[in-house]
Amino acid sequence: MQTHVGSLPTGAQALVGQLTGLREEQKARISEIGRLRDQRTGMSNMIGTMSKAREQQIDDVAPVLGDPKGTLAYAELVKRKAQLESDRQGLLTVYRRKHPDVVAVQNQIDSVQKQMDEMVAEGKQKVEEQRKRLQGRIDPQFDEYRGNIARLDNEIVRQEKLLAQAEAGIVEIEKRINGVPGTEVGLEAINREFGSKKTVYDNLLEQQKKAEISSDINISAQGETISVIDTANLPEQPIAPKRPLLLIIGLLLGLGCGLACAALFEVPRLLTIQTTEDAEHYTGLPVLVSLPNLLTPREERRLKLRRATFAVAGVAATIISIPALYAVLRLTRIVELLAMRG
Repeated sequence: MQTHVGSLPTGAQALVGQLTGLREEQKARISEIGRLRDQRTGMSNMIGTMSKAREQQIDDVAPVLGDPKGTLAYAELVKRKAQLESDRQGLLTVYRRKHPDVVAVQNQIDSVQKQMDEMVAEGKQKVEEQRKRLQGRIDPQFDEYRGNIARLDNEIVRQEKLLAQAEAGIVEIEKRINGVPGTEVGLEAINREFGSKKTVYDNLLEQQKKAEISSDINISAQGETISVIDTANLPEQPIAPKRPLLLIIGLLLGLGCGLACAALFEVPRLLTIQTTEDAEHYTGLPVLVSLPNLLTPREERRLKLRRATFAVAGVAATIISIPALYAVLRLTRIVELLAMRG
């Protein structure tokens, strides 16, 4: 039994109860992990949606800032370029491409095109600067969601550790339950062997007693003489009642009655959830909201009346119990018996 103390038949029911509790805990942990992962997935999807919306907002910066091609200055440059190209085409009908007038017009066209390119490049630079500024801006919602996701990740890790502990406990309990039949068979064999050996021992003990009785009879038959060694005398001090013993017994009985009454009223409360701390302890979940005990004026008066009734009843019971206890002790003569035995 000492070797297989964890898988004794007498503890099989308790092991089954522990296994049931661990399986319920396992289901609760799995459900909680699934719920936390769903929350994390929802927050991740929300962050992805917000990121896409932010990117779309950043992509819409160019229309907000304005395309330089739609400005009046750019239109004037386009108009001037078209006029210069028209003049160039007119000159080419008369002169060759390397003619100084044609080259001068071409240089003007290149200058106008350069100005147009610089305006476009400047617009792109402004858009890019605005894009970088918007991308570097801190969004409180993103930080809040990322913080919530980090907390959910920590809680998921904690729940997974608790789930692993519960599963390890399930494996251990199942191993002990599976070992119960073998332990029961071995225990029955030991009990049978113990019973047979005890029977032999009892027989030998009985034979020994009979032999001792026969020996005593034989010795007594030899006629030994009896002499008085110490004559009888009166006691010098009373031997009963032993008052310290009676005081100790009374004190123990009083404490026992008080503890029994306290246990009668308080033990049922220990098996129930009374406060928010009890709820957090037994469920492992945080208490979000607690409601106070709301009583109507009529219920408050009843509660005060009940407390007063209990107090009066307690005082009355105490007063009545003293003579009742005295009468019981006199009828049963327990004190005299204890004194005589002492």
